[in-house]
Amino acid sequence: MKLAVVVFALKLWRRYLYGETFKIMTDHKSLKYLMDQKELNGRQRQWVELLKDYDCTIDYHPGKANVVADALSRRERLPTLVEMRAMGVEMQVEDITTLVAHLSI
Repeated sequence: MKLAVVVFALKLWRRYLYGETFKIMTDHKSLKYLMDQKELNGRQRQWVELLKDYDCTIDYHPGKANVVADALSRRERLPTLVEMRAMGVEMQVEDITTLVAHLSI
């Protein structure tokens, strides 16, 4: 599945990455050894061929060591406007740049 994400990103950013040297950082150790694998299924072979079009290296970076990405992925979700209305929060726009919320209990 991680390889599918790499392939998706390469296709999405092709116009910026093609012809450039770059590094793919992953917390999935087996991707680092992907190019050395002897037996791959059809889809994996197709994706490896796509990877060969790029001047890139795949480097392993342990997930536990990547505290910034971990913190961002676990960011607390703020309630949506619909959820706030369900909690009884009334919203009034005082002017174009200010939104004032009044809690009615």
